[in-house]
Amino acid sequence: WKPGDVNLVFQAPDPAAVQPPGGWTLEDIESVEGQHRSEWTGEDTAVLYLLYLPGAWHGSTPEHQILGLAYGPSQMVIFPDSVAAVCTPGKANIEDPEARDLLCPLTEAAVWIHELGHLVGLVDAGVPMVNDHEDPEHPYHCHDVGCIMHWSHESGDLATYIEKRLQRQPHPPPPL
Repeated sequence: WKPGDVNLVFQAPDPAAVQPPGGWTLEDIESVEGQHRSEWTGEDTAVLYLLYLPGAWHGSTPEHQILGLAYGPSQMVIFPDSVAAVCTPGKANIEDPEARDLLCPLTEAAVWIHELGHLVGLVDAGVPMVNDHEDPEHPYHCHDVGCIMHWSHESGDLATYIEKRLQRQPHPPPPL
């Protein structure tokens, strides 16, 4: 039972949105959201706001790409260019063509799930843990690499993890 509606608002990249010099900052992302967001969580409605932005997070480096962020109580952003940058090279390592075509979509889906996990409070971010599994060196992230909430799964390491799974089992396994 739910008291009201649950709305998922998908904000595609604004055709005029261009990555700021040096990459997207939180201030830049909130500015785009402020220009486009029209629905908010209310008394009987929950709204999840998902924003896709071209380019990359300002803190990304070639060695450590940030693929997405949960940046508020109901907001998350995905950087599809960063997802493509980390998963495309791994395609060459997957023999099965169907599995190869799954690498980038599975990587993006896993980023969605990871960031949504932050929004719903997984790993000591609002929901009490039944079993302690938080990585003390990476707060609000799991210590188990196989867990969707592992800290490396918001970076390019996620694509490598999924690539290795697809090499072992070419038919689509769950991302994590």
